Amino acid sequence: MSNDLSNILTWQKHFGLLPIQLRPNSVVDDSFIMLNGGHGDFCLNTRCEDNNYDFHSSAWSSNTKNFIAISDKSIKIYNWKKEKPEELSKGKVENNF
Repeated sequence: MSNDLSNILTWQKHFGLLPIQLRPNSVVDDSFIMLNGGHGDFCLNTRCEDNNYDFHSSAWSSNTKNFIAISDKSIKIYNWKKEKPEELSKGKVENNF
């Protein structure tokens, strides 16, 4: 199975998560809340291109702790309890998925 992290089905199949669009009325939106029965739920943006997106606020208001934002080369993990995101290389995450 491919580890294409930009494909929402990769997350769904690997971890059994239920993806729900975070902003369903948006024409193009790659932001989801990934439901895992209330334990380990998180938000995910599969194509992080919007620098004005408030990841901390979205994680907090969706009652999750973390928001994962995927760009071409990196993955940032925003935790609403922390001021700055943790950044990882996309390749490292894909190889250790």
